[in-house]
Amino acid sequence: MGAGEPSALGVKGANTEQVSAVQSRALGSAFWGLWTATGISSVGDGLVAVALPLLATRLTQSALLIAGVAAANRAASALGALPAGLLADRFDRWKAMVASDIVSGSTMALLVLTMVFGSPGIAGLYLASAVLGLCEMVYRLSMQGAFPDVVRDSSALGTANGRLIAVEGAGEQFVGPGIGGVLFGVVRSLPFGADAVSFFASAALVGASRPRPPAGAALDGARNGGPAGGVEGTGAGAGGPSAPPAPGAGASPAYRAWRADMAEGVRAFRALPGVSALTLATSSQALCNWMVLGVLVVFAERSLHLGTSGYGLFYAFSALAGVVGSFFGGWFQKRLGTRRIMVAAGLACAVSYAGLSVVAGAVAAVFVYGLGELGVAVYNVGSVTARQRLVPRAMFGRVGGIYRLSVLAVSPLGALVGGAVASAAGPRVTMVVASATVLALLAVWGPKCWRQLDGVDDRPIT
Repeated sequence: MGAGEPSALGVKGANTEQVSAVQSRALGSAFWGLWTATGISSVGDGLVAVALPLLATRLTQSALLIAGVAAANRAASALGALPAGLLADRFDRWKAMVASDIVSGSTMALLVLTMVFGSPGIAGLYLASAVLGLCEMVYRLSMQGAFPDVVRDSSALGTANGRLIAVEGAGEQFVGPGIGGVLFGVVRSLPFGADAVSFFASAALVGASRPRPPAGAALDGARNGGPAGGVEGTGAGAGGPSAPPAPGAGASPAYRAWRADMAEGVRAFRALPGVSALTLATSSQALCNWMVLGVLVVFAERSLHLGTSGYGLFYAFSALAGVVGSFFGGWFQKRLGTRRIMVAAGLACAVSYAGLSVVAGAVAAVFVYGLGELGVAVYNVGSVTARQRLVPRAMFGRVGGIYRLSVLAVSPLGALVGGAVASAAGPRVTMVVASATVLALLAVWGPKCWRQLDGVDDRPIT
């Protein structure tokens, strides 16, 4: 459900199609196993992305309470960002990914049982949405930290990120939503049951896709998706292992070791060039994006007059532009550079939201909203790849957790603001407010990003 937070440096003068084909073949079986797992899980996520707000509309008429389902998901992700990042650096990242899938699948199975024997209530939807958000955070930070091990050739990193985000977008925003509304109309529990199955299947595939070290060799812990430095609990960081403080009065040594690791991550976040600018830009995008997403179902039903199936199809076909943007995200980043695609994405979202405030028909709304989805998708590929180049591998979980906390802290705020505006003045006014906010924030972070992210696309992975 996430919005959703997942450059290829080719040979100059080489044919683009040839370079892309070579990079695709170089991705390897481990990548394609993870790609398949992501696709299956994302289809389930797409089912629930439509079914959860639809179920909320059957439990309450309040636009604010309906937007609260999305807000609960983002708030849980924000609260879990720091501990999830620390876990991703200290423990086995692949096991964390499997565990998060299993917990998410069990949560959906429990929701189905609740629906069969009664009603979960709006509070139950909030709880389920929050658990999904927390598990998503653990999975995403662990996966992004381990991902460069799957893609051995760093020149193919942008292409690999684009392929992964594309299949994620195709499942979560096109295939899943396209049938989610239909399944919900048949039996309300069907989308949630299918999502549970998708999580369990993903867990099995992720476990089978883990790269194996060569015979007689052991990968470094941080590169093998395990604890940074290779020894659980040592607190390795960008500067190497840091020994736990000596026992004494007060907090336990283990707690102080974890706290020291987190403090090390905070220092790295502040010191690494470009990370703060990237965080500011992404937070701004997320705030405005969730102002729209939080009330999208209300907009579709009350402004476009779409039914259950119509909303799912509107959501799905709008997302096609995002899938295309993700697939070619590495190409866009290589041609335009991270800085340009970030600014272009902000402008595309502003135009898209302004267009939604006046569009009349559902077909036209698909193309207008799709423009924003395209911008967000290309931006996501660029931002993920830039972070993988800016942040040392051993620090990725902790720095990534702080980054995600900053981004996700504003997401529930955006959803609630969007819901409040829609309740008071209607969903079309929410779109106007979102568009104006994008432009205002772009003026704030645009110059800073332009300065701090100079040369980021040429940085090696450390």
